[in-house]
Amino acid sequence: MHDTERNQKYEHGLKSVISEVPDAPNYFLAFKVELKAKGEEVHVIDIGTGTGLLSMMAARAGAERVTALEMFKPMSVCAEKVFHQNGYEDCIRLIASRSTDVIDEVSDEDKGNVIVAEVFDTELIGEGALRTFKEAHQTLAKDGPSITYYETAFKTFEAQSSGTFEALIMWWDLDMDGTGRCMLTTAPKWLEEEAHWRDHWMQAVYYLPESVPVHQGQQIILQCSHDEFSFWFAAQQSAE
Repeated sequence: MHDTERNQKYEHGLKSVISEVPDAPNYFLAFKVELKAKGEEVHVIDIGTGTGLLSMMAARAGAERVTALEMFKPMSVCAEKVFHQNGYEDCIRLIASRSTDVIDEVSDEDKGNVIVAEVFDTELIGEGALRTFKEAHQTLAKDGPSITYYETAFKTFEAQSSGTFEALIMWWDLDMDGTGRCMLTTAPKWLEEEAHWRDHWMQAVYYLPESVPVHQGQQIILQCSHDEFSFWFAAQQSAE
């Protein structure tokens, strides 16, 4: 709640999709033109609304409909009070349930064309972000572009000095408006001068299953794999 930079960038991202902003990328503009051509309204579904902040941002940005989902009863009660106190009780529909439990209640007319959620942690996917967005795309969103999920990736890098490769740190970047100019990052300060320190998002440290001896200038292959909630890494010397 008190992460001002995160809140500002989420709001910018919502505005770039919902309302007209000067630097909105072309595909967001095309999305809005397509909705208007079909005579459709912007319906935002906020998964895990918490106190309702993102839902109110969406309503303020001009969404005709907002549906807020919150499974934790005390938080849903809080969100309902917040909506009422801020005058949004008539434009935000609150459902006190998990997003995956309302599938049977959602008709095609009730599906949204914008999905928003803040379900990220230090490891990015540790709070179930992959399943949340995948199932929301399949069951709560209107027909749109397909999404592909990859499980393994390889990257080759060059050792900067000789020694033993035993661990690595990871951070992530989120492009909040598709332009590459509004990035939400957990990068360390020594890499990004504009990086903000947060007590809820930090860099993650991963130890390799086996240490790898390296020499300066040597090519190292790094393998990254993940399941729904965690990443793991392995490294080996390049054959070259």
